[in-house]
Amino acid sequence: MAVQLNYLAPPDWQPPEADERYVIVLFKLQLAPGVGENMFAQAAASIAAESSTGTWTTVEHRPDSGMELADTYKAVAYDLSLTDHMFKVAYRVDLFEPGNISGFLAGPLGNVAGMK
Repeated sequence: MAVQLNYLAPPDWQPPEADERYVIVLFKLQLAPGVGENMFAQAAASIAAESSTGTWTTVEHRPDSGMELADTYKAVAYDLSLTDHMFKVAYRVDLFEPGNISGFLAGPLGNVAGMK
């Protein structure tokens, strides 16, 4: 069975113990011409997925597939604002190596810079 993780937090969700357990990144999303506002939430979830544990390929759920770890370490998009096209993504701090700022930046910034 193929698995699709949910990278969009429920409405009004806030990360528990945000200052100790999460790195919060604020994104501003520019929708392409002709793309409807109804795609904003899907785009925010795609950014959270692409910059954490998401993949473009189908992953089978087996004991050795790593899906449980992927679900544990996935980032989630929350606090979506359609008025200014901004949203936050919460990343668990243990997703990143302490002191490795270039490794951190590769996730939230490097992986999504060219998304269309």
